[in-house]
Amino acid sequence: MSPKVVNKDEKRAHILRAALPVFAHKGVNNVKMIDIATAAAVGKGTLYEYFPSKEDLIVGAFTLFADNWSSYLNEQINSLAEPAEIIGQYIRSSLEFFKDNRQLFAILSDMYAAGIPREHREPLFSEFGARFETALQKLSSVIQEGIDQKVFRAVNPREVASIIFAALDGILSQSILNLIEIDSEAPANSLIETLLKGILVDSK
Repeated sequence: MSPKVVNKDEKRAHILRAALPVFAHKGVNNVKMIDIATAAAVGKGTLYEYFPSKEDLIVGAFTLFADNWSSYLNEQINSLAEPAEIIGQYIRSSLEFFKDNRQLFAILSDMYAAGIPREHREPLFSEFGARFETALQKLSSVIQEGIDQKVFRAVNPREVASIIFAALDGILSQSILNLIEIDSEAPANSLIETLLKGILVDSK
């Protein structure tokens, strides 16, 4: 009988999916690796094979989140051609995705509140930064396309893309604090209207 072939990518994703509710329930600082192994129904040795430390698990969880967010956005905007329409759908789809993945952002908030040990900051944030840079470049290219088509004013594409991300982050942070409700379309519509008024050539 031939040995069972393990799909390592799927196994890794399975462990990450099991880890998220554990982080959310216990808090980042209180979680032990054995807690994750138990939740994922794997041996501790197997867990360390995929994730040598808890910090690697946190990086992995947000990498999975970033990849899923990117795939979801691509599905929502790939059929669109007009830059303004793409920006609007980008904002709506992002908030929709965030709404369905609040758990991850609650974990990130917990991580910031608890403090990140100095020796772990670089591996954690270098991965986050690389994913953020990729997303920023993609959004900047849409804004530049709008400028080239003379639909958008001659703004700085990267600065506007950064402002969009900052606004989305602010809305999400306030939703975690129950200061704003993202289950409705109101925050998305307000952000889109305000943003487009600022960059559309024909906006009054």
